[in-house]
Amino acid sequence: MVRGPCRGNRCDFWARIKIRKKSITELVEEAQVVIIPCQDQESMNLRTALDEYWKESGISDMYILCLEEPDLCEKIASVEAKIKYSNLHS
Repeated sequence: MVRGPCRGNRCDFWARIKIRKKSITELVEEAQVVIIPCQDQESMNLRTALDEYWKESGISDMYILCLEEPDLCEKIASVEAKIKYSNLHS
């Protein structure tokens, strides 16, 4: 009966709700606060920092999220695109 986000230890139901409720601008601002310091580490590139950010936000499996909720996946992609753009121009 339970579709998608709750799969035992891999439940990301609440993370999806939080992301859905926030605007793209809010998500970009929150992510940049976390991601910019991470990039200062030699072992952390932007892709790794973004992946880590979503994981820490509660998303357990981005691939499954994108299969189940393409609109939410598009929102996350928009957030990442804005972050990448701002990093290129800073």
